[in-house]
Amino acid sequence: MKLIPANSFAFELVHIYAQRCDCGGRYEVRTQHLLKANETPIDRITAVCRRCGTERDFFFDVHTFYGLEEGTSSRFAATEAALQAGIEAINRGDFEEAVGHMRRVVDAEQGEPAFGWGHYHLGMLLLVLGRREAGYEEIRRAVALVPNEAEFHRGLAKAAELLGRIEEAEAERALSENLRQRNEADPPPAVEAAATEAPSPSRDAG
Repeated sequence: MKLIPANSFAFELVHIYAQRCDCGGRYEVRTQHLLKANETPIDRITAVCRRCGTERDFFFDVHTFYGLEEGTSSRFAATEAALQAGIEAINRGDFEEAVGHMRRVVDAEQGEPAFGWGHYHLGMLLLVLGRREAGYEEIRRAVALVPNEAEFHRGLAKAAELLGRIEEAEAERALSENLRQRNEADPPPAVEAAATEAPSPSRDAG
């Protein structure tokens, strides 16, 4: 059972809705159960693919907000605000400022450390600023969190190319295109759509 860290219930839903089934479809939530393992509260959410009907269980470590009122425990509003501030900084061309905002998005205390889009944008920004290895690692984290997101694999291809890892870059680019073709029929939910609309600084990387 792989636990996903979550600092709010809102993020649990965002994480699930960002995922893709292996068929390319998106998930919708069906059931929720609270479990405990070694005194750690775990939220088990069962979702079903809207395209093929396959069920999948997600297990979230919710110890940071378990037992608190959602209004006082949810940090996702602040995480969204940091994401939006980062996007605005990208629009202005202030990449250093944008990095600071994106670090808050994925901060274990202030944000959501399992937010794939946060790691992706942070990684792409680091590439632009010449911090190629650090950028590559952040994008790898995004891929690990949301493995069937075509954009993440495209970014990883760019990072690998900048590091001279040509075979990896070519493999990631091909995988990105395959995922894009498979997934394009199913549009993203609103929160993820806002994240994907951030201008990508990748064209300036290198």
